Amino acid sequence: MCSVGKERLEPGHIDRVSPSIGDIHRVANAYDDRVSISIHVYGGNIGKISRHGYDEQTGAQKPFISGYTNVQA
Repeated sequence: MCSVGKERLEPGHIDRVSPSIGDIHRVANAYDDRVSISIHVYGGNIGKISRHGYDEQTGAQKPFISGYTNVQA
């Protein structure tokens, strides 16, 4: 399954991405004059999972691991 284009989610709407259904995505605020909040739920340790950044102009992918952690200092 592949979807191209923009999709605007309204309050209470849900969307999903995964390698099995297509997971190239970008999140942006639809409003210039107010804050938007989105909640992202990941199915693994996002700080250790190898993922990819994507260059829209060239189509090139670059692997990265975010390194997020929930360890408190």
